[in-house]
Amino acid sequence: MLFIIYQRQTEADREHILTKSENERLQTQKSYYDVLEQQNQKLMVYAHDVKKHLGAIQAINTSPEIEDYLAALLNQLTSYAKNCHSGNMMLDVMIDKYAMDCERMGIKFDYDVRNCNLITVEDIDLVAILGNLLDNALAAAANSEEKMVSLETTTRNGYNVVVISNSCDASPNSQEGQLLTTKKDKNLHGFGLKSVSKILKKYRGDYCWDYDEMSRTFIVTAMIAPTFDKL
Repeated sequence: MLFIIYQRQTEADREHILTKSENERLQTQKSYYDVLEQQNQKLMVYAHDVKKHLGAIQAINTSPEIEDYLAALLNQLTSYAKNCHSGNMMLDVMIDKYAMDCERMGIKFDYDVRNCNLITVEDIDLVAILGNLLDNALAAAANSEEKMVSLETTTRNGYNVVVISNSCDASPNSQEGQLLTTKKDKNLHGFGLKSVSKILKKYRGDYCWDYDEMSRTFIVTAMIAPTFDKL
């Protein structure tokens, strides 16, 4: 009996430590995204001003060579300034960040958030949901042949829906429908999806996953109610 009590207490202590560690990680990530947003705003203002100056020079220029050069600079500035404009700043910053990560890793990244910008989801919760799901998607896609990740948000039956697909060359490890971590230290990893599930319950939602053997694509779908209950 004492051993069973000790074992349960040890497991409870471990869960508490992991939960605390996950919360601290999410707070750090949110702070990081806040800094990125400030930097993006400054860069957008700078790019806007530079485009105005280049436009003024273009208006008084008479040289075809300089005209071509200015046009190239303007196109480059426009390309740099391109980012997500969903109306949800946290969602925009996260998409921009993962788009850059995918470009660096050689992964094709597509997204469509026009139908639903997840504005009703609190920032810290959005970081947890999308951060954990996209981190897993990038990790799997990076080790696949096709190297593809896509993110779509939409609405179904009154729920906000997030669908993340990624290339995955092998069927994921699972047990009774639950995904299992592939990382060596099982005790320190695999907590991200538990965090996602807990937060989705706050929004009276849940997630499910599927693997298509033919296309070798892993798909996770998260359902989020437009209103949520305080935990």
